[in-house]
Amino acid sequence: MKRSGIIASFFLLFLPFILGAQTLTNKERREMNSTVLALVKDYERYAALHDEEAEHLFFELFEGNDACVFCDVPGIPYYQMKTSLLQYMDILKNHARNTSVVIKDVSKGKPYFSDGKWVIPVYFWKELSYMNESGYFFSVEGYHGTPARMTMKVVYDKETDRCHIRSINGEITSDRQFPEGRYIILNRDEYASAAEQEYYSSLTVGGEAPVYNRYGQAILPSGEAMVEDPDVEVKSSVVSPASDYDVMAYWFHMKNARFRLRASYSPFVYLVEAPDDISTRSKSLELGLEYGVAYPMGSKSKFSINSGVGMALSTLHLNGQDRYQRVRYLDLSVPVYAEFEHRFCRPASFVWNVGLKGYYEVKTSQGYSRENPYDLALTANLGIDLNLLQNKIYGMIRCGYEFGFFSHGYGNVDPYSLMNGVSLRRGTVWLSAGIKFKL
Repeated sequence: MKRSGIIASFFLLFLPFILGAQTLTNKERREMNSTVLALVKDYERYAALHDEEAEHLFFELFEGNDACVFCDVPGIPYYQMKTSLLQYMDILKNHARNTSVVIKDVSKGKPYFSDGKWVIPVYFWKELSYMNESGYFFSVEGYHGTPARMTMKVVYDKETDRCHIRSINGEITSDRQFPEGRYIILNRDEYASAAEQEYYSSLTVGGEAPVYNRYGQAILPSGEAMVEDPDVEVKSSVVSPASDYDVMAYWFHMKNARFRLRASYSPFVYLVEAPDDISTRSKSLELGLEYGVAYPMGSKSKFSINSGVGMALSTLHLNGQDRYQRVRYLDLSVPVYAEFEHRFCRPASFVWNVGLKGYYEVKTSQGYSRENPYDLALTANLGIDLNLLQNKIYGMIRCGYEFGFFSHGYGNVDPYSLMNGVSLRRGTVWLSAGIKFKL
């Protein structure tokens, strides 16, 4: 017989004895299962460490004080990290009050023999919740929407019929991750006005919206606080700082005021009636300062009532009869209009306005004053506002039309002037640009 055949026969001969050293009878298996189940029940009973006796009994459940334990205590720096047994117990004793532990859906993996003992993986879901020393509530399932999935490695000594916990690993599978580093606690404001409640509904801190627990408390990452409406400035203050978090309060300032600095250009400012042998062209440049107050109109729209003052320098050119003449006007303008802002993305809004614009002739060249120094026009504009700085300074681009209610003649003028028989009415396209300040 070949040597390999001899070895194989020897192995088959002693296989029952080898397996017998690493197998359990049905009775022993039932005893082991019962002991493991009792261990898990004791773990649930003592894991809250309510008193010194519970601390002692909890410690005795483990194989040694160097056992590796998954930290399922939310709100502390070691959360979801591996710690030693003693450190885990110290965390619970120093940070948690009224701790509650609930274990459910316990299942057992396949036992295996190692180093003279049976090792049994035990799986279960564990929910841990507690109040800290300041009265804030922390809960694994309350924050993540799911309890922790735990894997407890249990060692069973068949000779003594006793079990101990060798290690506990865990994981929390959730789209919502607990903030890293220093975090924020926000209390729900039950007395907020309807407008403030609307702002709270879109509040985010560090890019995350608050999710309130049954005590009206939300845990958020540190970061910038903002709401959906860029015209609402979020103010904040630290109510009370703690070692790992800050309790914050937020309130809202609506930027209702509108200041505008505007420059406008018209390539043809007048509708001119003149003799057939005279051709005309005109242009105007206007600088204006305006103020308005805005009011919300839905979640993404606002309207404002505005007025201001401006100075318009207009030029009228006349050609005819082999002559050329230029007349300049300096007018004081007073616009009054309603403007509507419709935000289509956070940095930009579509804007349109309608209103009236009054003029008063301040000065004219060559003495060609209009018969009536006052004028009134209907205005309409549309354009875009673009955020330039921190939702406070915006660039404005406008295009609009203006139509005057009155036609102006000149009465008796120099018989040799090209202004004879000329009348003017405002009828112009304005191209405008400027800066808007929201305060």
